[in-house]
Amino acid sequence: MQLIYSTSDLNFANRLARDLHAQGVETHVSNSHSSRMPGFGASFTPGFVGVWVIHENDLPVAHEVLIARGLIRPTDHQSPMSAPSKPGLSFLLAAIVVVVIGLLILGGP
Repeated sequence: MQLIYSTSDLNFANRLARDLHAQGVETHVSNSHSSRMPGFGASFTPGFVGVWVIHENDLPVAHEVLIARGLIRPTDHQSPMSAPSKPGLSFLLAAIVVVVIGLLILGGP
């Protein structure tokens, strides 16, 4: 069993679990028993409500559901940090030159 999503909104967690179940993914919503206000059915969670996938072989489908709902990014979209653009690099270089000149003037005789 693996935690795939946590939230403070019990209703959202239950909707996500239903969406996963509709895709054939067996889930468990943790802390759901302690998150309802008696008599109202509203969600109130002082901590978090976890959505868990029971069977590890269902994780790829669960991740696709999370991606489709915009809750996580696809792994191929998580690119490493890119190099600064030329205008950004020029600004950074100019800022460094200004700081160095300022330090030389202030630190002079």
